[in-house]
Amino acid sequence: MPGIPETLAAAIDHHNSGRFSEAEILYRRILEESPNHADSLHLLGLIAYQHGRFGSAVPLYRQAIAVAGDHSVYHQHLAMALHSLGQMDEAIAAFRAALSLSPDDADIYNNLANLLQEVGRLDEALVCRQRALAQMPDNYLFRHNCGSTLELFARYDEAESWYRSALEIQPDFTEGYNSLGELCRKTGRTDQAIAYYQQALALQPDHISSLNNLGLAYKEKGLLHEAAAVLNRCIALEPGYFAAQANLGTILQQQGRIDEAIDRFQRALRLNPDHHVVRSNLIFALTYQDTTTGVRLRDEAVAWDRRQSVLVPAETRPFANTPDPDRPLRVGFVSADLRDHAVSYFLLPLFRNFDRSAVSVHCYNEALRDDVVTDWFRSLADGWCDSRGIHDNALLDKIRADGIDILIDCSGHSGGNRLRLFKRRPAPVQISTPLGHGGTSGVTEMDYFLSDIHLTPDGYDGQFSERLLRLPRVFAPFEPKEFWPAPAPAVPEGMVFGCFADPLRVGAKALNLWRRLLDSVPGSRLLFKNKAYDHQVMERHWRGRFSVLGDRIDFEGLPGYWASNMDVYGKVRVMLDSCPSTGATSTLIPMWMGVPVMSLAGTHVMERFGAPFLRNAGLGDLVADGEDAYLATAAALIRDETRLAFLRAGLRRTMADSALLDGSGIARDWEAALRQVWREWCVEGAR
Repeated sequence: MPGIPETLAAAIDHHNSGRFSEAEILYRRILEESPNHADSLHLLGLIAYQHGRFGSAVPLYRQAIAVAGDHSVYHQHLAMALHSLGQMDEAIAAFRAALSLSPDDADIYNNLANLLQEVGRLDEALVCRQRALAQMPDNYLFRHNCGSTLELFARYDEAESWYRSALEIQPDFTEGYNSLGELCRKTGRTDQAIAYYQQALALQPDHISSLNNLGLAYKEKGLLHEAAAVLNRCIALEPGYFAAQANLGTILQQQGRIDEAIDRFQRALRLNPDHHVVRSNLIFALTYQDTTTGVRLRDEAVAWDRRQSVLVPAETRPFANTPDPDRPLRVGFVSADLRDHAVSYFLLPLFRNFDRSAVSVHCYNEALRDDVVTDWFRSLADGWCDSRGIHDNALLDKIRADGIDILIDCSGHSGGNRLRLFKRRPAPVQISTPLGHGGTSGVTEMDYFLSDIHLTPDGYDGQFSERLLRLPRVFAPFEPKEFWPAPAPAVPEGMVFGCFADPLRVGAKALNLWRRLLDSVPGSRLLFKNKAYDHQVMERHWRGRFSVLGDRIDFEGLPGYWASNMDVYGKVRVMLDSCPSTGATSTLIPMWMGVPVMSLAGTHVMERFGAPFLRNAGLGDLVADGEDAYLATAAALIRDETRLAFLRAGLRRTMADSALLDGSGIARDWEAALRQVWREWCVEGAR
């Protein structure tokens, strides 16, 4: 009968040849004879790990370590199993134990760096990268990985240098070209990114990640048809590739194919039900669907929260904030839009007008790329943190260390949101706003939704998981640019309606309504202007989507910036607010240029942005509650030469004298609301 060494050798041969059942039988036979046989315990654990039974692998590895703790590989494999179970701290400790036994093992440093990077401990990860490279300076993979860590620090030039050095050593390293492409895409060099993805695909035509990223780069160039073709190819190669399914949903959404986009997001979620970004994308897409209700949006947001409640660790530390109801408040704002974005038109005037003896402003900037507007925000903030890329654990500690009393979400379920961070409750009081996707966050730990009496009138409370804070006039002030020109003095001769919103915000309901409106005003036309029409192929696409309007429509792209296109408001008599997703700046800017806006008020926030703006400007009659009223009012308005002339001459002054531009007054409204909720926390929450 063979002894233990011979049985072990036979078991390892089975194991290496993929005959796992035979190997497991022999390992167990050894353990029957020698229950503390360390190699058999370890290798039995390895079989469990290789079959995805991570929970079974861990105790076997621990038994092996208890018998022979001086084997570095045992600790490494334990770390890998713990990582697979999501037990990150224990996995890190196991890797460090392996390093204590093999302090010169570059692979352990590399694997530990990967794990530290995953949990956001980037400083430690970078040290491990450097130590791995000190042991093996010519390892192309270690060089590439060092670049990936530096990229997370936003040290893009250094990251690019490491990526290039990896390719110098290994010129056929497909992932290296893919990473260079992603870095270029992230830093706004889309054409270079496309070239790198194509180099990767020349080496490996079926490289799924490069195909997926090439699709995203085409999307950013506005080449939506090309993007969809690439992503469909990606899915044909690997139907279960979650990222491509989700990204195709985004492309379909931007093409206005909302039902198809929603279906694609739902397919992606069947592949990965817990993915918080795609579930947020689904919620956002639903706001563009004519049939969506506020209750449906609430239910989807609550479903997002239910999923994440299982995955996001609960924070149990008590707050150190002094529960003094009357002291100055430290208020944090978390946003991916502290840049040249519509949100800036509302937040900048608030920041300029906050009473800094009552409120200090602290910004957590999630913008992917900063610009001059980011600099304006930075100059107005009492505290600033470029938080993009910072792991939730580290950002949680940062916000707590900053002593934030009230943390305000300015993204909702829009791109770049940090709602998972809010689930950790970094601050005693947490507030969501319409400055994002517009609806409820669904997050249990979000206490309030700040709105106004027009955006969320009585009866809307049931659409929110948060308590509603209704400001008495408007939810935020508007700040037009000083360099915008004066309104064109004359009412244009042609009966021209306009819609300058992103066309994906225009649904079938709006198109049918506008068809009836054009029918009721003989000789009238509708001008669409947006950057979405910059490419001829996309103009043809949207002309096809809007074909119900016949040949009475015109399209203009957006060369340069809006500031160089303001003369277009002189061509339009009446602007039509988009529907079902109504506009904020696409309503306020035409008004500032003397052009009235006709809006159809719906039944949830994203269908109602026209209401607070028009009513505060004394144009409440242009907010219609039904289609018949809408048609009658819009048709009468475009024919009313006297009123149109009056508005061209005086609407800007009316807005300037209204709550819409009352930055100081709206800031006082915010401060009163913040003080109210803080006092409530001092009484209830601080107990």
